[in-house]
Amino acid sequence: MRRSSLVVADRALARPSRKEPPLLATAELADAVSALGGRTGAGRARRVATVADGLPGSVGETLSRLALAEAGLPVPTLQWEVVLAGRAHRVDFAWPEHRLVGEFHGRVTYGRLLRAGAARRCRPAGKAARGRAPGDRTDGPPLDLGRPPHRS
Repeated sequence: MRRSSLVVADRALARPSRKEPPLLATAELADAVSALGGRTGAGRARRVATVADGLPGSVGETLSRLALAEAGLPVPTLQWEVVLAGRAHRVDFAWPEHRLVGEFHGRVTYGRLLRAGAARRCRPAGKAARGRAPGDRTDGPPLDLGRPPHRS
């Protein structure tokens, strides 16, 4: 599966805001792919359509999800709600059965805080997934991982 194909499909299925509907509904994507029949690229389009769900909040989250799969890690639940100190937050990735969460933050999030050129030295997603990344949570109150993601 081409990364760009999944990125485009995820972004088309994503809600631009809580008040706006997605550009494309999942059923519409499925219908469009079904209409391709045996045309060139139809198989790839079907694979993308089965994986795309619009839940990743950014291109980086979609690419991180692919990197996690390529690293052989279990499929995460996306946009999982956790409660920390009585406040609800959404995390990008969760493995509730392991009480583990993950977040993607890239240059858009932290780039303005880095010295010139420092962004090029950031660890790739695969290395961060195997070891501790800067900002790993090591103390504080326990997280409540009991709420499933909201799907509309």
